Amino acid sequence: MTDQNIKKEAVARLDEIVKMIQNLEAMLAEERYCLDILNELSEINTSLSKFGSILVEQYIKNDFIEGLRNTDREAHYEELMRIIFKLT
Repeated sequence: MTDQNIKKEAVARLDEIVKMIQNLEAMLAEERYCLDILNELSEINTSLSKFGSILVEQYIKNDFIEGLRNTDREAHYEELMRIIFKLT
């Protein structure tokens, strides 16, 4: 990851996710209403998905495009598709 603004955005999103997980842990300790816990879990999943999107975008902009120029295109395409399928 070379773009410092994107790196800051990714770190900020991770910090947010850590806080959300800590909140989830507190909710469990407090034996909060199950649907409240599930809603928090859903928000965590959404944030993780957005974090993954940031990384995929950076991978495509940097590594993937460079890889297409220098090496086996099919291998890079397959690698990209494997990652996308893992995230979806």
